[in-house]
Amino acid sequence: ESPGDPSRLWVAHSHPPWLGDRGIARWGVEQTLSMLRWNNSRPDTWLRGRPGAPAPPGEGGWVPGTYRMDPAYRPSDDPGFLLGHFTAQDPSETLVGLLPPDGGSGPILDLCAAPGTKTTHLAARFGDARVIAMDRSRGRMQRLRETLGRTNDRCPIVLGTGFQPPFRPGVSAGVLL
Repeated sequence: ESPGDPSRLWVAHSHPPWLGDRGIARWGVEQTLSMLRWNNSRPDTWLRGRPGAPAPPGEGGWVPGTYRMDPAYRPSDDPGFLLGHFTAQDPSETLVGLLPPDGGSGPILDLCAAPGTKTTHLAARFGDARVIAMDRSRGRMQRLRETLGRTNDRCPIVLGTGFQPPFRPGVSAGVLL
């Protein structure tokens, strides 16, 4: 593919013109075209394993407990995924679940909990009794319930927002937002 008319790159690669113009100004047409192609490519599928559960069949990742899967892998076809042994989660998202320190008292509040991947990570680390999952969308709550059901976590679920949380200040050991 030839870059051709740079004004047409954004149409061909489904990016806004301002982003492409900025890329060309900084890196030139060829480098920007390469980045547009990469941005439209299918991302790798990553899994986060549950402690004590059998590991998925992928290659160990750069974050402990994560696995890069073959491009043909589909989590919904894997019995281990359906049993909650692992969850589809990018390593960068897995790092967020490692931020709250061990120890401390009180619950850990996940204030944007749906669809539940970070919530289940916190539950695996701290126990589901210490994690409270909150989200502002009733529609997204169903997805959260499905994820918690698949992983067999029993975290309390609260409908609400971080702007007016239904908790007393200082009640939690940590907040994930």
